[in-house]
Amino acid sequence: MRRFNDYYYNYPQDYYPADYYQSYYNDYRQSIININWNGFFVQHRLNRWQIDQILYLNNLYSSFAAWNNFYRYNPDRWYYDRFYAMERILGPRVFVIFQNNYYHG
Repeated sequence: MRRFNDYYYNYPQDYYPADYYQSYYNDYRQSIININWNGFFVQHRLNRWQIDQILYLNNLYSSFAAWNNFYRYNPDRWYYDRFYAMERILGPRVFVIFQNNYYHG
């Protein structure tokens, strides 16, 4: 008899078609390239550490293969990971502005 956890967590690698994941990756990339980061850095007077952290975060998964290797079992998770990382980097005051402008509240 299978254990409950085995049934729910051992998904086959081809659980969804490949283009399903590609659309999530495209959304992830759009969340980065649709923002004028240099303008954002200047407008909100971010310090060097914040800028470095955001640039690192933006380059973390620069290819679909890297992104898919990390998120293929839970493709929705990229949004929350990025959301909370940006909140941690920007702080509550600037993050609310960022969220309202780029994540539509």
